[in-house]
Amino acid sequence: MILTFKEMAINIADYNGMQYGKALPWIINKACDYVMHTFYPHQNEHDVIHDANMVKVDIVMQTVTFPGLTTKLH
Repeated sequence: MILTFKEMAINIADYNGMQYGKALPWIINKACDYVMHTFYPHQNEHDVIHDANMVKVDIVMQTVTFPGLTTKLH
């Protein structure tokens, strides 16, 4: 599953001046919250996102990739 910052309402300007290593956990946390509320609202986060360290953030492309997750069609 690849999601954009725009669809997750992540404003990159909120992280201006912050070191990448400090911004990364905040972005991943927001992305995980978005995924859980949008696609898996009644499930445990640990059952869906097994390892948050596997989540990839691309600041340039402004995307977050969740390996192994697929979106459920509504």
